[in-house]
Amino acid sequence: AGGSSGPIVINGGKITANGSGLSGKYGGAGIGGSAGGKVGTITIHGGTVTAKGGYGGAGIGSGSISALYGMATAIAGTILIDGSNTVVTAQGGENSAGIGGGDGMPGGTVTISNGTVTATGDWGGAGVGGGRLGAGGTLTFAGGYTKAQGGYAAAGIGGGHSGDGGTIVITAARIKANGGDFGAGIGEGANASSGTLDIRGGTVTATGGDDGGNSLGTGYTTNAVTGTILITGGGIYAPYCNPRPVNAIPTADTNELYALTIETGSPNVLVTNLWFSQATYYGFEGTRTDVNGNLTVWLPATPNNGICAAKLALADGTALEFYYRITSEGDARWGYILTANQKVVFSAISDSGNGWTYSASDHRLLLNDRTIPVTISGECRSGAFTIVVPTGGTERVVFDSLTLLSDPKAAHISPIIVSNSCTLAFSATNVIEALGSYSAGIEVARDVELRLDGTGTLYATGGRYGAGIGSRGDHALSEDGAPGRIVVVGGTIEAMGGESAAGLGGGLQSNLRAGGIVVLGGRLYAHGGSGAAGLGAGKGNFQIPDGSVIVSNGTVVAYGGTGTVLSEYLSLADSQSDFVASLGNTVDSTISLFRPLVVVGGSAVPMNIREVRPRPVDDEGNALYGVVISNLTANAACHVSISPPPANGYGLDGIYASPEGEVCLWLPEGEYAITINAVSWTAVVAKGNVSTLRAAFASGAVSVSKIAVSPAGVNLTIPTSARSGVKIYASPTLPFPAVPNEIDPSQCSLKDNGDGTTTISIRLIDPAPQMFFKVAEP
Repeated sequence: AGGSSGPIVINGGKITANGSGLSGKYGGAGIGGSAGGKVGTITIHGGTVTAKGGYGGAGIGSGSISALYGMATAIAGTILIDGSNTVVTAQGGENSAGIGGGDGMPGGTVTISNGTVTATGDWGGAGVGGGRLGAGGTLTFAGGYTKAQGGYAAAGIGGGHSGDGGTIVITAARIKANGGDFGAGIGEGANASSGTLDIRGGTVTATGGDDGGNSLGTGYTTNAVTGTILITGGGIYAPYCNPRPVNAIPTADTNELYALTIETGSPNVLVTNLWFSQATYYGFEGTRTDVNGNLTVWLPATPNNGICAAKLALADGTALEFYYRITSEGDARWGYILTANQKVVFSAISDSGNGWTYSASDHRLLLNDRTIPVTISGECRSGAFTIVVPTGGTERVVFDSLTLLSDPKAAHISPIIVSNSCTLAFSATNVIEALGSYSAGIEVARDVELRLDGTGTLYATGGRYGAGIGSRGDHALSEDGAPGRIVVVGGTIEAMGGESAAGLGGGLQSNLRAGGIVVLGGRLYAHGGSGAAGLGAGKGNFQIPDGSVIVSNGTVVAYGGTGTVLSEYLSLADSQSDFVASLGNTVDSTISLFRPLVVVGGSAVPMNIREVRPRPVDDEGNALYGVVISNLTANAACHVSISPPPANGYGLDGIYASPEGEVCLWLPEGEYAITINAVSWTAVVAKGNVSTLRAAFASGAVSVSKIAVSPAGVNLTIPTSARSGVKIYASPTLPFPAVPNEIDPSQCSLKDNGDGTTTISIRLIDPAPQMFFKVAEP
């Protein structure tokens, strides 16, 4: 007793050390000082260390406060623990800390910057900190994992029984601290009320002891509370704090802090980025989510109790951009926002505005006033909103730069639900995506009409079995699940169906109704999911009603889904038996003789001309054949004229080339002069025999009045007066090369038509046929 230790350095190995007592009363530490002795610096750089204090001695640290017979008074020492492979287990003796002070002793100076440390205090002693009646000392946790359990009336980390917390600083460490009965998790022991706890980062889980111990701050006490809890970073899982945490040394203007819990869905994952627009100082080094995937941070009230922006990224790739609001009364919420008629809708709080009501319990934004149009803007990728036009709701809704995704775990819930006839207008770029199964991007109820009339772009994607725009595709709705009437008027629309669902139309097992899809203008790109049409019904064995798809103007480009099976009727001459539509029906085991597709205008481009099933008709029932004009400028506006016009005219407004540079006009049998952007073609339309047209360009005095294309070759008709010594050039692309490819005369034949014209026939024997021709005089 009374002996002092010099410096102790442990660099590795396996060490077990037990202190002993004097006459059962005064004892020394397992590693450190004896009873009443001074303690030198203890440094542990590595190894596996197990230490248990004797009676009144810390596991690692000082012995009891004094020895018998007036021997020297104990002095707390300095303890340093680091090294990534360091494992330390320390158990205090009676009335002593696991690491720090013995009976009656403060914790001294303890720094833990790495390794795994388990520290358990005995009756009255902290896990890390002071022994019975001892203050916590100066305790720094800069890394590693520390698990601390306080003894009776002592803190897990901080003061022993009746001991103040001292000065505790936590940066990048991982801490789990439990107070003994009446003691704080981190802070003071029972009947003590001063100290400073400074948390700047890391992951802190703290639980106060039974019978009045706080998670952070004071244990049970009848004294005035004078300590300070500073928080400027970290994930802090501590529900009960006293005094109120602040983010600066207390002054008249100090901000009090409140716990904000963010649900990430990723348990025990390291935070790699964390930013709050009104707390940019907040540190996150060593911060992790808890076992439930939540991150709890402590922040001041937002200015004017308003909504502020935040970002979070985790090591598993999770990334959230969200908003938060903390009131001066401590109501802390996080969520997402949209704007409806220029008022913010915050997903965490039920609210209402001009023409809308929002319910936070089911995340439904109801546009419920028939007379008030509602404009919605913003971005939410979390599934926190479902926008609903209920029965009797608004007749007009506008999407302006709206991005809305549904919850992938929420099946049968579409991000947009239209249950009342209305017009959906859209400006700028808008993205609607259903991620859950049996969910449409935009769900159209059975008995309503949705008009799509915008000036911008709308992307709508269905979840598995759901249409991009149309029906959900619930199997239970196989007889009654057809979407309502969908009318495309303007704007650019790209609709993508999920598996077995049309891009625009029916989901799985969902048919169409007569007049169910009408294209009056705009640009529509429809992509079917596997086994389904781009534009039409979902996958299912049923007959599509006559006139269920009507195209009269605008541009339609349809892509059928993959994964289909060829029909035994494929070899029949009548192209009615073509299988799996880009436009129209999907898999069906019978030849369809009905006419669900009516085309009276516009460009309707299928992925493959043979994949249109059944054959489209005009409004008088005449069979139509697709005339495809290729090699146009992709997505460019096309000014089209047809002479003679088909019966009852043919709508030619709003036609654009497809992304592949094609226009497809649907015409009955006959011969037509077609002009697109001042370039002319002649199309001879015969049942089952329409080829893609090529462009012919005239040069000099030679003009080409007619071009006809067949698999065998190309016929160019020119004036007979110009045929002498004529030169014919060809090119697979435009413009013509500087040295054009001249057609070999042996590949050509001339025929005098007797009407002042001559037809030049060119055989196409090149495996990659020329696409463009020009005729020039020698």
